[in-house]
Amino acid sequence: MRWSFVLPEPDAQSAFGMAALFMDRNAGETMRKNRWMIGAWLTFVASMAATAGPLDYTPSQWAQIDVLRRSASEHANAKAGEACGWSPAEPDTPIDMVALDAAPVSQPALREKLMAMLKEDQASRDVMFAAESPISKARVGYGDARHRKELIAIVDEYGLPTTAMVGDSGVWATFYLSVHADEDLALQRRLLDLMEKAAGASAIPAYFPGMFTTIRRNVPMGKPYAEIYEGDQKGREEAGAEPLIPGDPKSCFASRRRTFAREWLRDHLPVDIAGVLPDAGEGAGEAL
Repeated sequence: MRWSFVLPEPDAQSAFGMAALFMDRNAGETMRKNRWMIGAWLTFVASMAATAGPLDYTPSQWAQIDVLRRSASEHANAKAGEACGWSPAEPDTPIDMVALDAAPVSQPALREKLMAMLKEDQASRDVMFAAESPISKARVGYGDARHRKELIAIVDEYGLPTTAMVGDSGVWATFYLSVHADEDLALQRRLLDLMEKAAGASAIPAYFPGMFTTIRRNVPMGKPYAEIYEGDQKGREEAGAEPLIPGDPKSCFASRRRTFAREWLRDHLPVDIAGVLPDAGEGAGEAL
C-alpha cells in the first residue's frame, strides 16, 4: 500500500475550514472519482477538532494506538524470527509495555506519571516512523514540548527520580524522556548532571550517564543535537558509507523486527491517527 501525505495549511482557521479548503481545491472530476477521500478527510479533521490540544491525540486514539502497537509487536517478533532463524527466549516488548518491577517504591504516583509520559513518547514516535506524515511528526513535537515542561516540574519538586523512588522502570522512563528533550539543551545538561551525581551515589544504575552521552554526545559539547546529527550524516555521505547489514542472528532480529513492526503499523493505522490518506489511484492522495 502506498501513502500520500496530507498537511493542512497552517493559516486555516479551523479543522472544518481545512475540509472546505480541500473540497474547493479538488472540485470537479477528481473529486467525483474520489468521493471516499472526502469522507475520510472529514473524519480526520473532525477528530483533529475534537482533540484535547491543538495536536494531541484523543483518549480513544491513544487506546487504539496501544492496541495496534501490541499487535505490531507480536507480528514483528514472529516475522523477524522466521527471517533471521533466531528469536529471544522472551518476546521483545516495547519499553513502555514492560511490566513494572515488583519491588516497592517510595513515589508510586510519580512512577505512574513517568510511565504514562513514556507511553505517549514511544507511541507517538511509533506512529511517526510508520506513517511518515507531517502531522504525525508535529504531534511528536507537541508531546515533547509538554513532556519537557513536566520534566522540569518533576525535577524541581523531587530532584532526579531514583530507583528507590520510582523503580527501574521509572528511571528508564526518565532516561528516554531526557534523551528526547532535544529542544531544551539546558534541561538536558541539568538532567545529565543529576544523572552523574545519582549514579555516583548508587541511586541509579551506573551506566545511565555514559549511555546518555553516547546517544546525545552533543549535550556535553553544549551544541544542539541537530547540528551534531547533521554533521554526522554529512560525514557518512561523504565517506560513502553503506548501511550496516546485521551479520549475526541477534542483530538481524533487532533490525528486521523494527522494520516489520513499522510496516505492519503503517498498513493498519486509521487515517485520523496516521494523518495520511491511502493512494487509491489516479487523482487520489494529492497533497493540498
